[in-house]
Amino acid sequence: MTEVTREQLSGISNPAPAKAAIAKALDDAHKGGVFGLIAFFNHYASWNGNFAGCMTRLSADVSEAKNVFLDPDTQYLRDRANVVASHIFDTVRDEFDDSGTIHRDTHRTLAQALIHGLIQYYGLTNVQDIQAALSPKPSIDFALRELGDGFSPNTKLGLFEGIGFHLGSEFFGDLEYTMIDTWLGENLPELQAYLKKTSVKIDGVEHNCYAWIHIHSGGDDGKGVEADHFDMAISGANKALHFAAWDKTMCHDAILYGAKKFADQQTQFFATVNASVQEIAQLQQDAETRRTIRHAIA
Repeated sequence: MTEVTREQLSGISNPAPAKAAIAKALDDAHKGGVFGLIAFFNHYASWNGNFAGCMTRLSADVSEAKNVFLDPDTQYLRDRANVVASHIFDTVRDEFDDSGTIHRDTHRTLAQALIHGLIQYYGLTNVQDIQAALSPKPSIDFALRELGDGFSPNTKLGLFEGIGFHLGSEFFGDLEYTMIDTWLGENLPELQAYLKKTSVKIDGVEHNCYAWIHIHSGGDDGKGVEADHFDMAISGANKALHFAAWDKTMCHDAILYGAKKFADQQTQFFATVNASVQEIAQLQQDAETRRTIRHAIA
């Protein structure tokens, strides 16, 4: 039986470049001061915020491919596209309403709560400076378009690449949050402690400022939602292979290609974030210098 395994995924991409890119982005954000940190988390939150829509579109594309996923064990009413799509859709649910909280907490909202917490912790009040740190950058916009392309198949075989891209995001995604959680604890423990104990009100509901990192990096049971989502995603990928209406080896290879594509994008994204964070930090430093000079002259 042709199937995708965790071992195969581990073998398609060396995690070292991604780890190095994430570590450098965090370290350089720290060197950039408060605005560097805000820019880093804002870019990261923007990237992650697009996953919900991308995965929803992928589940819809798979669901509509009725002639691609056919049950080999029956002669009629054979289409199983919705079965495959259901596994993808299950991984999206938490993005729109996290199962571990009592409120309707989208992960985008929880990410915004973290950024609000950063702004409060550092006592920032200048709206212009905050908006500058949160401003979108062309390089990040391009990364978001690339993310969408990875989830969006253009051909029937591309459906399997999209399934693989999604699988890769669940497999390699845990690395990001775990590294960020560990890095904050080692480098900014007081900030981390503040975020963990602080909540902010968004849309009339109090949201903990660290929940976004906490639920992805391990949660209360040491198993983050990415681990649960990976189990769903790999089950769906193997359902896709079982029901694939043509060469299963080709479809298997397409899934692994998609997963490798995500791993490469992940590394490139954090390299892009690093460059953008440095640019924002320099702009803020220049603005502060100009304010200091104007104040001295006055």
